[in-house]
Amino acid sequence: MPSIKQIVLLSTLVSVYCSSAVAQVEQSLLNDATRHYELSSFITAIPRFEKVLQDYGQQLSDSEKQTTLLRLAYAYKQVNNMTKAEATYRQALDMPLTLPAEQTK
Repeated sequence: MPSIKQIVLLSTLVSVYCSSAVAQVEQSLLNDATRHYELSSFITAIPRFEKVLQDYGQQLSDSEKQTTLLRLAYAYKQVNNMTKAEATYRQALDMPLTLPAEQTK
């Protein structure tokens, strides 16, 4: 029978592994959305950005979230969905201004 110490250690390891796996999925999906955005494939980028924000928005830094919102808003604009573009731009611009760490030095 495993000891309490072994159970706690195993639980911790599983938790760290799961967190790492979720972060990898989030980053992969964000990279995929960004790649489509940069290729002007806005129809493909939009649902990916939406999924990142919906499923992983709480795990993004403020800067990452704001950048994602701005890219999503621009993508909406490019496909002529002005209602969603305006709402998404407002959401991004209502966030506090954040600068990446390298710009604050």
